[in-house]
Amino acid sequence: MTATATRVENDLDVTAASHGQPCVELGIYEKALRFTGSYDDLFDQVARAGFAFVDLSIDESPERAARLEWTGAQRAAVRAAAARAGITVGGLCLSLHRKIGPGSADPAVREQARTILLQGIDLAADLGVPVVQLAGYYAFYEEATPQARAHYVDCLRRGAAHAARRGILLGIENVDGHDIDSISAAMSVVDEIGSPWLALYPDLGNIAEQGLPMVAELRRGAGRMLALHAKDVRRGEPRRVPMGSGIVDWDVAFAELAAQRWSGRLMIEMWNDDDPASLDRCVAAREFLQERLHRAGIIVSTRRVPAGQELPASVVRLREDVCRGNLALPENGLVAWTGGNLSARDPETGLVAIKPSGMLYDDMTPLDMVVVDLEGRIVAGDRGPSSDTASHLAVYRARPDVMSIVHTHSRYATAFAAVGEPIPCCLTAIADEFGGDIPCGAYASIGGDEIGAEIVRSIGRSPAIVMKQHGVFTVGRTIGKALQAAVMVEDVAATVALARGLGEVTRLDQAEIEANWDRYQNRYGTSQASTGVSR
Repeated sequence: MTATATRVENDLDVTAASHGQPCVELGIYEKALRFTGSYDDLFDQVARAGFAFVDLSIDESPERAARLEWTGAQRAAVRAAAARAGITVGGLCLSLHRKIGPGSADPAVREQARTILLQGIDLAADLGVPVVQLAGYYAFYEEATPQARAHYVDCLRRGAAHAARRGILLGIENVDGHDIDSISAAMSVVDEIGSPWLALYPDLGNIAEQGLPMVAELRRGAGRMLALHAKDVRRGEPRRVPMGSGIVDWDVAFAELAAQRWSGRLMIEMWNDDDPASLDRCVAAREFLQERLHRAGIIVSTRRVPAGQELPASVVRLREDVCRGNLALPENGLVAWTGGNLSARDPETGLVAIKPSGMLYDDMTPLDMVVVDLEGRIVAGDRGPSSDTASHLAVYRARPDVMSIVHTHSRYATAFAAVGEPIPCCLTAIADEFGGDIPCGAYASIGGDEIGAEIVRSIGRSPAIVMKQHGVFTVGRTIGKALQAAVMVEDVAATVALARGLGEVTRLDQAEIEANWDRYQNRYGTSQASTGVSR
């Protein structure tokens, strides 16, 4: 580390590779997010949801099919937008072949399908996209013919030759329905063509939806799987099944991938583009799969900082301080398991570091702290940020004086949250530290900035608030002050709860509250803290 900056290398991936440990990078399908027409907005959503890449679609819609005709300037603009968001376009899904089938009985349609394939390869090369995913449909909207597979193979053989010239990999997707409905069927095409530029882009969900044996299918594709689609399904429902509610046995699938030591890109395939809560659904799906990947011993990398990019020294120190601050939460008995989080803002850059989502405290290091800007764009970090990140950022944006935020579910203070009551100012210690009753904010949903907005609205001058039916949030001008408030709110909550068991508690007079608040805030810790004392 130099005096001004440190170099962020992809140490995680290098270390994992050197030990043969499987490592995946998580991405998302563009249709999982709402598209407003702005690629800056789309890619920003990808980054905010904690993903490293996005797969774009060339499908039957006129808008997406028109991407094949983008000008050089349009292609450069999209590539630049991805770079600004710190993500990459991981693949192009050439779903337009569902409508214009490579295996069509009509020679004119087959020629159009070949043109689409070549155009898709050229678009991928211009966007810096390494993989084009090929749908395994021969001619979806036509009656099957004996020649359909041969026509399909011929189209892919020509595409593989062009892909070799452009340096683009092609991956066949096993589809729902018929035709290439398994990894085994896709491998028969790969083996027949025999090009190193043609391999597989398997869909784990479609394996389950077809009722095929997961382990046997994945073993059939061993060594030829460029990337993987992850979606949940039910029999007869290959789309729009919420992650975790379907029939895919993720533990079995990931255990087999771990046994193969498979590393690559895992793209979550969802269709939420008409859902106002699409971003939250994507985050939930990522966290669901990330937990199961970790359980299988597969490292997950969602790094947003390219190798060689420098972080300011102040941000490096911030990650170290935030890591230490988070470790203080279990040390003080304020959290259980992976719950709770601490964040802090760097005064030099305005960037925020926060605990990663779903990670055990004992396993955390400074490099695990996720760095985001005030709009939620991930700047650095291998993991997804806490699910409370949007809440923290809403407070930071509204309160320039707040430099650190702590969130806990500490037992006694959260008991007040459970019943929706403020903690009454019945002790001088409460008046000293909190300046009155510790407020109880209204219930707000987790995952967005609603909690942050309610904190700003209701916290007043107190450094702590209990959020109804949720937990505790504290703020401070330093990490130490935010931690102090978190420790003290639990301490006084326990005292008040015990006192209520002994009898009625009485709130201090407002004049006494103001006097204690003034003394503690302005004279405590100085020679003026007590009257009748002189030098």
